[in-house]
Amino acid sequence: MALDGFGKFSQTDGADSLIKSHLPTILVSLRDGDISIRRRALDILYVMCSPQTAQKIVGELLNYTDEPDPTVKEELTLKIAILAEMFADDLSWYINTVVQLISTSGDYITDDIWHRIVQMITGFGDSGNEQLQRDAASKLLSTLMVANVHETVVKVASYVLAEYGHLISKEPGKDPQRMLDLLQKHWPNCSTSARCMILNAYLKMANKFPSIRDQISSIFNQYTEHSDPDLQQRAIEYNKLLDDDNEELEELRTNALLPLPCYSEDIQVNNPLLRRIYALKMGGSKTDDPTVIHETKRVIQEEMFKSRTFATNAKMRKELGAISKDLPEEKKFDSIKEARPSRLISNPFYEACSMNISKGPNIIKVEGPLQVKHNPKEFKHLITANEGKLYSDSIADIAYKSEFMDGMGRILIKVSTKGTLSAAELKILDTSNLLFKIAPAELNGDAALFKVQCLNKGPGCDIPPAKMMVKVNGETKILDFSIPVTVNKFIQEVEMSDEDFGKFYEEYTHSDNESYYRIDDFIKNPAPNTVIVEDVLAKIKDMLTKGFGLGITKCDDNSFLNAAGKYVYRKDGEVSTLPLLVQIEGFAEVIEGKRYLRISMRGAASGAVIKGLYEILTWFLIV
Repeated sequence: MALDGFGKFSQTDGADSLIKSHLPTILVSLRDGDISIRRRALDILYVMCSPQTAQKIVGELLNYTDEPDPTVKEELTLKIAILAEMFADDLSWYINTVVQLISTSGDYITDDIWHRIVQMITGFGDSGNEQLQRDAASKLLSTLMVANVHETVVKVASYVLAEYGHLISKEPGKDPQRMLDLLQKHWPNCSTSARCMILNAYLKMANKFPSIRDQISSIFNQYTEHSDPDLQQRAIEYNKLLDDDNEELEELRTNALLPLPCYSEDIQVNNPLLRRIYALKMGGSKTDDPTVIHETKRVIQEEMFKSRTFATNAKMRKELGAISKDLPEEKKFDSIKEARPSRLISNPFYEACSMNISKGPNIIKVEGPLQVKHNPKEFKHLITANEGKLYSDSIADIAYKSEFMDGMGRILIKVSTKGTLSAAELKILDTSNLLFKIAPAELNGDAALFKVQCLNKGPGCDIPPAKMMVKVNGETKILDFSIPVTVNKFIQEVEMSDEDFGKFYEEYTHSDNESYYRIDDFIKNPAPNTVIVEDVLAKIKDMLTKGFGLGITKCDDNSFLNAAGKYVYRKDGEVSTLPLLVQIEGFAEVIEGKRYLRISMRGAASGAVIKGLYEILTWFLIV
């Protein structure tokens, strides 16, 4: 109860000084025999950490890495890595902390943790911190002198010494030969993945340090016939790159041996470890957890200061399509000015991802999936397919085939009757943006073929209704159905880097530009809770690319799916386009028996396109 009290009190203003005086009491709780007390003490220490207490708290947590419970150990290592970065005013302290962490808790250092350490050492923006890189190289080289180290240390050391070993190579006991000997000493105890990183390091070291070049070439030769194909391939290719006489490889050699650039500043501010710790704690469905409360507040604060700089990539802007000034008049959709739907705000994940949710204007109200009255099953199949059955009853079957390009479409509709067909006529109602031209029916026995041309003259999402009159066995019947010309038929993919997507998405999300339209919603994950989020997003990815025509951007975070496209229509006979961005985020945590997906869509000049896309996408996802 006392620790729970600390947890609540730590969230109040001015609590730092008073809580600091009780720090020894909380530290003692880390050694309690009750795991729930140990876990709560860890939560409180994480929340109360400040620039004044960081080094002491992190130091105590490092001494606690003998924790026997694996779930607590996982959380412990993650929090140490986050706190070390968050309060890394002293660069030497940061390096000592993370090296000690991966040395003592290597089995719990997941790839995202040591990848983040590498990012910190490499630097962000235009240039890295040379002093930090020098300290890292020196500390890791000293750590390799220990007889047995965890292979995660070897991985990080391989990268750092290859990139920044030259910064310490003239110091006593840190010459290139020493670096090579220490890496080679740990080779026998490493897995294939670690050995691959060592070979990568050797290639760069051979280029930087001519004194050990022959030795490294000899090592490569030893593994040119190794049983492991990955090691063998690297050894062969790297040995060829070291051959200066091979002029054909000069360009490849130059590019391969270039220093790695710094990471973008977007990666710096979007620390994946913070998202992971939030997900880890939310997995327990405890919204009063101090870590959850703390991270929620942090997300809100970051969102307030988040940059809104728009990308200046002219080529990308052109690809996305300029916003037309004289668009055809569109159907007006309900939108919310400077507000959000209550069901959006009430979702348990709203605060955690509020940076990716728009706050207006032009937030499109959505009422749920598309509703089709007459032939929903057949219609739904044809949203993502180009041909198939469109309608069927006791009188007739209707087959459908279509193709669309650059805002225009050709459709074939064939009706086959169950009796003698003497006449057939088709009517398709034009919508606000779709115009149809239907050729007279071509009768052939008990079947009739209609050839239809479709013109998309602007943004819109109304579904065109159709009526077909058929005279079968002398009796006239009217068939009602809908034509599956949905917004995705006019979407073309746009290739875009994840960085560019992030810049456009941020602008379209946070800008006050009234030409931008937004949709944000949470829906229940359609898959059983036993199916991992990555597999769910993989299926949605196939749907977005193969069925909806969008291009997927490469994203390092497997819980996100980013897609970009352009909506194509014809204006005065010329092709025009509108930009389209889709972001889907999956949450692994189960809350009250449910998991959720966040669906966010961004468009320009019209809300119709993203509304239509939302309606057909959710039709497939909502069960």
